[in-house]
Amino acid sequence: MFCPHCSHKNPPEAVFCAKCGGSLQLKSQNHKNSENPTVSEAMKWGMLIATIFIPIIGIVAGILYMQDSNLEKKSVGKLWLYAGLIMIFIYTLKMFGA
Repeated sequence: MFCPHCSHKNPPEAVFCAKCGGSLQLKSQNHKNSENPTVSEAMKWGMLIATIFIPIIGIVAGILYMQDSNLEKKSVGKLWLYAGLIMIFIYTLKMFGA
């Protein structure tokens, strides 16, 4: 098992990394979460489409989801946040005729 913090190879039964002391339980919890997704595909795409039309939705939802300890939610939050920021940039360029 590789440490999610420092990538050190540890025995499969290890609970903590032998190199950095980080918890190896985080990896197994995230594996369990990938079997039962916490954010559905419909939610991911629905929010992304809503963000295209109303960027503030993606920015607010992205910030909220990035504060969650679940890595899947953080990843989706980044997607929505970046999409919202990109759309605000595009709308700003259009508004000022660039």
